[in-house]
Amino acid sequence: MIQDAAGTPDDSLNQRLLVPGLDVTFGVSNPALFDPPGWTGPVSPGAWTTGTNANYPTCADPPPAFATWHARGARLARLLSNDQLQAWLTDGSAADRIERILRFGWDYAAVDEIGGLAWRDGAAEGYGARAATLLDELARRGFDRRMIFWLNPGSSEVWLDPAVGNGVFPLMRGFLTACLAHCRRFLIEAYPQNATLCGTAGTPWTRCLTTRTVVGAEDTERYLEWTATRLGNAVPTINNYVLSGLGLGTERVTNYLDMPSCDLAPYRGSCPPSPTRGGLAQQFAALHAGAHANNQRGVAFYGITHVRTDTPGAVWTRADLAEHLRTLTSWWVGR
Repeated sequence: MIQDAAGTPDDSLNQRLLVPGLDVTFGVSNPALFDPPGWTGPVSPGAWTTGTNANYPTCADPPPAFATWHARGARLARLLSNDQLQAWLTDGSAADRIERILRFGWDYAAVDEIGGLAWRDGAAEGYGARAATLLDELARRGFDRRMIFWLNPGSSEVWLDPAVGNGVFPLMRGFLTACLAHCRRFLIEAYPQNATLCGTAGTPWTRCLTTRTVVGAEDTERYLEWTATRLGNAVPTINNYVLSGLGLGTERVTNYLDMPSCDLAPYRGSCPPSPTRGGLAQQFAALHAGAHANNQRGVAFYGITHVRTDTPGAVWTRADLAEHLRTLTSWWVGR
């Protein structure tokens, strides 16, 4: 959700993102907005999606915000950390806990930043296999396609030996096949960057997973298509359930939008054509142009708190961002 200067959702702008004919889902990590009493917030630095291990109540009424946003046509996903889900998968409580979350009123449970060696087929930890079993069990209980998973390319070694083969995806085929059958969506944290700050002391290339670090010359179109192609090679037709994530962050190390004159061009500002400038319109064009990426039926955005305030020196505002996103996502209406 787009937040105001105080860090709370800006209702008027978020409503502009609700395009008639599109299924728009907001991921929510702030317990104060929708969660029941007793479900506390972060328990350690950076654990913003963790919450507590306490079960959701079975009889508490959902907060009024659920009814408000559902009436507006939005869907709501409760964000959970990868560490939280892994703990639940290990102790066998995942299906029960997620069922309670869904029964409380959430449309989906979304798990942030899965990946790593422990999610590969045959791993000792068995998180991929356990998650596949979880998806089967939720479907059996009547909660099919109520899970969303975000894959972190860096932690998952997606870019392993990128010049050849299909990266890590064949090594996660068991989980990906289950996700194709039962997930609502499988999201790739792609986040192409304009790269103005990439390679600097504050934003080293290790924090800039662009095509310069993947397939050579930086090129937004190849960057998104590279991942979609390898996913499709590993699990045919999975791109029908995959979304590529585009970054909206303007603060700290998440400078995905780092060129004010280019970020929202041509809606606001202007930007000379260049393969190194991945403004939002160019990123959408790249998704539509890719032979495999074009099979993805939508897009995901990542912002968290990093677009609370208007970027200093920018030629656009949060309201401009909402209007631009509304226009770009309307492409999928009727498709």
